[in-house]
Amino acid sequence: VDEADLGRFWKRLVPADGQRAKAAATTPRVWLDGRVAASLDRSTAQIGAPAVWSAGYRGDGVKVAVLDTGADQSHPDLAGRVAAAKDFSGSSGTNDVFGHGTHVASIVGGSGAASGGSRQGVAPAARLLVGKVLGDDGFGSESQVIAGMEWAADQGADVVNMSLGSSGATDGTDPMSQALNDLSRRTGTLFVVAAGNEGEQGPRTVGSPGAADAALTVGAVDRDDSLAPFSSRGPRLGDDAVKPDVTAPGVGIVAARATGSAMGDPVDEHYTAASGTSMATPHVAGAAALLAQRHPDWTGAQLKDALISTAVTVHGQKVTEQGGGRIDVRAAGLGAVTATGTLVMGPFTSRDTEPVTSGVRYTNSSDEDVTLSLAVQLATEGGKAPAEGSARLGSDSVRVPAGSSAEVPLTVDPARAGQGKFYGYVTATTADGSVAAHTTLSLVVHGPTHRITVKTIDKDGEQVADLPTIWGAEGFVGYSDPAAAVAEVEEGVYQLNTSWTTSAEDGEELRHVVLPEVRVTKDMTVTLDARKTVPVEIRTPRPAEQRGIMSYQTYREIGGRSLTQGTMYFDIAKRLYISPTAKVTEGT
Repeated sequence: VDEADLGRFWKRLVPADGQRAKAAATTPRVWLDGRVAASLDRSTAQIGAPAVWSAGYRGDGVKVAVLDTGADQSHPDLAGRVAAAKDFSGSSGTNDVFGHGTHVASIVGGSGAASGGSRQGVAPAARLLVGKVLGDDGFGSESQVIAGMEWAADQGADVVNMSLGSSGATDGTDPMSQALNDLSRRTGTLFVVAAGNEGEQGPRTVGSPGAADAALTVGAVDRDDSLAPFSSRGPRLGDDAVKPDVTAPGVGIVAARATGSAMGDPVDEHYTAASGTSMATPHVAGAAALLAQRHPDWTGAQLKDALISTAVTVHGQKVTEQGGGRIDVRAAGLGAVTATGTLVMGPFTSRDTEPVTSGVRYTNSSDEDVTLSLAVQLATEGGKAPAEGSARLGSDSVRVPAGSSAEVPLTVDPARAGQGKFYGYVTATTADGSVAAHTTLSLVVHGPTHRITVKTIDKDGEQVADLPTIWGAEGFVGYSDPAAAVAEVEEGVYQLNTSWTTSAEDGEELRHVVLPEVRVTKDMTVTLDARKTVPVEIRTPRPAEQRGIMSYQTYREIGGRSLTQGTMYFDIAKRLYISPTAKVTEGT
């Protein structure tokens, strides 16, 4: 009920004495707006699993390893479901004391027996392998995880679920990521890995081994496909490639509860609700198991491509947040067409003059030829597109024969594209305009790097030792030589600012020096001069005096990325001086 309607609503709900019986028939009924959790029956439907089950695919004959905190094999949903188990943690054996592994395993392939089948996993007929790589406290070492990965591959796992990872971001060259890449290449196993839960720290928060090239890395969405705030997001540290690869339901997921455990929000004796990319990941691992039954000749890389290229892209989410989008196993398993999942083009520099060509492959699993219209679209976060013709397809359509594949070349010309980090998709549509498949793209072209020397001058004209904040379209920039206040930055526009207090007769004066639009095109010296600041006057309709807190905020947007900085001082700050600035020409 809107606030403006509360009075009228209350009078109708509680009429005056003597009118209750007369009004009863028209009086609205009221229920509390209770909390809603996404049970497995809802989240499996969200990814299209029931349609695949109805077609006869439930994961039969497919092995899925769950590397986690073990599993409670006495749980009704997991009883008889585990084909092999091994402990790598040196703890209490393969049983799950912590509760995380049981929850995850049941999302992959639980029978749902404790709920009459309503809370069955995505692949309820898959054979589960349990590798306990995390101890009873929920933690483990990289060597334990790698040992579990090797064991799973040796056991013949088609898919390995890894709802685990490091909290620190990585570029994919760390030991776990490299082990994952090597095992994927040698065995054809698909490793499905959680992106992590560091999303509220911003971009570049995908950890290990989710940063691995070969990993199918999973972010989390809620029941409405909105990105979960905690879901770690890309681009990947280092080369700015797209990670995560896909998303799946991971908010308030009700699944199996290990005996005696208190992980999540317990629902009853057998089930608990939990949120995280840990819960999203087994939805994808289970989906991969359904595909593996449908296409037993497909490698892990092909399973990965199919799930990425048929996912549902969500409007308003960045490519580096959702990858290919929220998985749709019905489209991946029962649809006619799949495509190359992801292409990483670059990173290049603007001095790279040779065009580079990659192939986009389309596979038609149906018994009829398919003709697809093709289009490529790329843009930076700020909406800037690469120069026209710098990313071009060899053809704007392709005919894919029944039961076969066809490849279309995609050529990029980095020297022509222009500096930027461009993300988007190659989209393939059918004759009726519906999207059959898409390929996630990243094109990164770096500009020249320049050295800036930063000088800071106080109100008396003296140079002082200081390291002002440097911020641009790619975030904060550190100093390569702090002692000399020297930073190396890519060519572009930056904001520099610093602030400090100085003593006055009646207290402290706060000075904020800001240069909102420093355009770096060469090695240069940038000077922040407090002598150029001017006092801020606060005028009120009636006479007033300053008491308590003085606070203010500054806002800047460059290249689609924004920065809000807040400053707060108490009674000691009597006056504020700030740099007068012209209206910026790039961003806001």
